[in-house]
Amino acid sequence: MNSDNPFMDAAFDSLSAACKDIPVEKILVTNGGYIPRQSIADNFDKVIHAALGGLGYARNRGVESASAEFITFFDSDDILERSYVQRLMAEISTGILRKEVYAYSGTKNIDAEGNPLQPSMSARLSKQPNAALWYKHPYTGATLVIPRDKFIQVGGYKWGGYAEDYELSIRLRSTFGAPAFFQDNYYIYRLHGNAMSSGKKNKILGVLAIQSYAFISGKGAAYAVGMFVSTIRFMLCKLRLA
Repeated sequence: MNSDNPFMDAAFDSLSAACKDIPVEKILVTNGGYIPRQSIADNFDKVIHAALGGLGYARNRGVESASAEFITFFDSDDILERSYVQRLMAEISTGILRKEVYAYSGTKNIDAEGNPLQPSMSARLSKQPNAALWYKHPYTGATLVIPRDKFIQVGGYKWGGYAEDYELSIRLRSTFGAPAFFQDNYYIYRLHGNAMSSGKKNKILGVLAIQSYAFISGKGAAYAVGMFVSTIRFMLCKLRLA
């Protein structure tokens, strides 16, 4: 959605390299009236123009237009390792996704200048999603890979604020059970000050909202503990920033 995004060219170059000579469908969803220049649009099989409705809304629009059996998502400030898509194709044909309904791909985190960062606690916890799901957003820095029909079956994204992936993961788990996790498929996530979720207080509040939703809608009493933990974390964060 942002024509001033300084990382976009590197992101789309990595996408083109990772998809080269591989039969995948690439769909670009523009947001809020942004019109991509032709050199960007040429990287894609389809360009969908969406209203400014948030990340989940844009992703849902892309899935609606897709014809492929499996889907995954890619943001315009991230980077794919060259072998990423090839590895995913192998997992779909002979690996984890022959047995599991859906999976999450691991990530490497870098800062705005491309320097490597230590994975967040959330990213580390995502390798044990059964234990982590109720406590803290376990899919920060992890990317969903799922059959298109299963994504549509659970209703796609429904939450418009931070932690929309977390809210979706609760519904996915309730419907299909726990996900698989790719240990070595790397999607490189750029953490920078302009990122939507860069504010720590907003992150905690988003997670608290999803935990409250999960608890009230009967997804598990353990989410009440998560609500308590998130409340304490928010108060500590507020005191430090005061």
